[in-house]
Amino acid sequence: TLTISTDGVEIVGEDRNTSVIQVANSTSIGTLLHINGASNVILENLTLSGNKANQVASNLLAGGIGGANLVIRNVDFINQKGTNSGVFSNVSVDRVEISNCGFFNDDGYAVSGIGNHTNVMNCILGTVGFGINLENVGVIDSCYLDFGTVSGASGYGYRVNTYCRISNCYAVGCAAETYQIVGDFNTITNSISVVGSDVAYTIEGDNNSITNCISDGDREGCYIYLRKRNVFSNNVINRVKQDGITLETSTDNTISGNIIDGFLTTDNVESGIRLFGTSTRNAVIGNRILKHDGTATNDWQYGLREASSADDFNTYIGNIITGVQGTAIGTQGASSIAANNVTS
Repeated sequence: TLTISTDGVEIVGEDRNTSVIQVANSTSIGTLLHINGASNVILENLTLSGNKANQVASNLLAGGIGGANLVIRNVDFINQKGTNSGVFSNVSVDRVEISNCGFFNDDGYAVSGIGNHTNVMNCILGTVGFGINLENVGVIDSCYLDFGTVSGASGYGYRVNTYCRISNCYAVGCAAETYQIVGDFNTITNSISVVGSDVAYTIEGDNNSITNCISDGDREGCYIYLRKRNVFSNNVINRVKQDGITLETSTDNTISGNIIDGFLTTDNVESGIRLFGTSTRNAVIGNRILKHDGTATNDWQYGLREASSADDFNTYIGNIITGVQGTAIGTQGASSIAANNVTS
């Protein structure tokens, strides 16, 4: 283990191809590069390799405890071993910048930031077990993730907790949620999920916003779980295989201006927008629900659906719905309102 305990240390290589720090064969190293309470540290122009083909134990390529102002630029993290470990992790390190880095052939997560102000920008993630996980006050911008063959147990793409922003990102082939919000006051904009085997966008917090995003060929488009005051607007959910948007036990959310295009795996089962579990006071406005290119063989069962009378006080206004075999607008709540919708 290379430990950095002094402020102001800079490790700068010639380039990523020739400046390689690698775990020795059959070494239970734990962490390859450990930042121990040091601030103003720079890692640049090099490669850290876990050498997993010649290891038995899991390893962590870089990690930190304490300190502040860590900069990692133009660094590749490769061949990390073990799904329970990871590539880069920081615990209570404040103000971390990771930019123009690559993560390739790694078993664990690419970045797991537990401190505040972690910014991950312009990074490429290829064949990693998990993607990027930020906790508080962080930014993920202009990152590209291609899982290839997922080696991790979950395989989520981008995961944030509180006061974080995801923008201009891309992910293909996630085994779990592609974009996952687990806390409050986060935004996701101008981002894309392609052919994920789970939900493209999941919200498990309050006061979050997802706008101007795309899901193409994912199992489901958006799932809001036990939450309130979230906005999911002006997104394109293309070739979705099951329910387009689901609200479970969620209140005071706005679902507006989305295109939900079904290329469904089963006939007369799924819903364009589904509310259940006592979901109330939600506004569903101006969405377009249809079958893919008008040629998909399977129909929606419902365009808009409330599962029971407990799903009440919701409004459904100005939605356009086609390709439904069952009921275009299936309200159950006595006080829910459906007005000025177009069905065919």
